[in-house]
Amino acid sequence: MSNALFDITTLNTAKAANEGVTITLRHPETNAKLPLKVTILGADSDKYRRVSDASLNAVFKEIAKTGKTVRTAEDVREEKINAVCDCITGWESYADGETPLDCTPENKLAVLSNPGYGWMLDQIDAGIRDRANFLPS
Repeated sequence: MSNALFDITTLNTAKAANEGVTITLRHPETNAKLPLKVTILGADSDKYRRVSDASLNAVFKEIAKTGKTVRTAEDVREEKINAVCDCITGWESYADGETPLDCTPENKLAVLSNPGYGWMLDQIDAGIRDRANFLPS
């Protein structure tokens, strides 16, 4: 058995999760990099934890009040979309046709709630949850 110490701070993701990282989206069929870049907070960020806790607390309150939960698939999808939108702090190269799309709460929600862009929602959500994106360099 080795007595070597391992510095666990080298694997602490909280700082980068709170500062955010930029990921590049990929084409849903070819996996080629697209010019679409998204700056995201991570699953270990204070914001993500607040959003996640609020969602769970709502379920717990519902169960405490009624003895059951009546959450639907639509509720779960809406919570996912809202959590992802809350963790996007910026984006680059987004346009609707020839019209640039600023990274506003309204535009984030419009894009990510559109079923045709489900691939974007999934990639951004995966980026938020992938702790390797937030390891110290």
